[in-house]
Amino acid sequence: MSTVKLMEKLSDKTRIHAFFQRMLEKRTLLTVFINGREKPYSSAIIKVGGDSFIIDELKPDTGNKLLDKNSVIHIKAQLDGISIDCHARIDAFGEENDITFYQLAIPTEIEYRQRRQAVRIRLSAAYPLPVTFSAPNEENFEGVINDISTGGIRARFNKSLSKTLKNGQHLSCSFLLPPDNKQTLNSELIIRVIKHDKDQFGASLLGAEFIDMPTALERQLQRSIMSLQRASRQKDNI
Repeated sequence: MSTVKLMEKLSDKTRIHAFFQRMLEKRTLLTVFINGREKPYSSAIIKVGGDSFIIDELKPDTGNKLLDKNSVIHIKAQLDGISIDCHARIDAFGEENDITFYQLAIPTEIEYRQRRQAVRIRLSAAYPLPVTFSAPNEENFEGVINDISTGGIRARFNKSLSKTLKNGQHLSCSFLLPPDNKQTLNSELIIRVIKHDKDQFGASLLGAEFIDMPTALERQLQRSIMSLQRASRQKDNI
């Protein structure tokens, strides 16, 4: 089994503050988008107090030049199996030991996505399904899908993966939807599990979660998984 998410809007001040406190305690990685730009930046919460919180400087560094007081940033994060999506306004910023930090108002509303169980289908090694990944500053790399759900995929590779690939990093992927293998699925992903070096079976592994997949494409993927599930049941009944 894998997971899919149910979204709700949360406006309870106490619960929102609790989320931000937990993100601080767990040193949760924040994905930050600026002024509607597509490029993601990374940061983390370094203090929570009153109705505000402070985040560390953005990485890559180029993002810091795009921010000023009153900028509104879009923040995404994963916390204990929950996806958090919100916007926050910069109230002030400063430097300490040549490191920039930003103070923001805790948002009055966030989107909160709770996970539930979803079917994960293991694909047959006899009929491998190739997948191509791409990452910033990396060459495309190809693998074979080991299992798939509407929440994400797990792929194996016959070579060691680049050490620059890390948990929380964004990727894009492309593969043909089974079982017909006629339509291509292109989606953004975030790495959740990675084993860079080959195991005893001669494979390295990567598990990633789909993000921001359009509803129509998610439905196509769900239909594809249902077809695989029916085929698997029919095979078991033979």
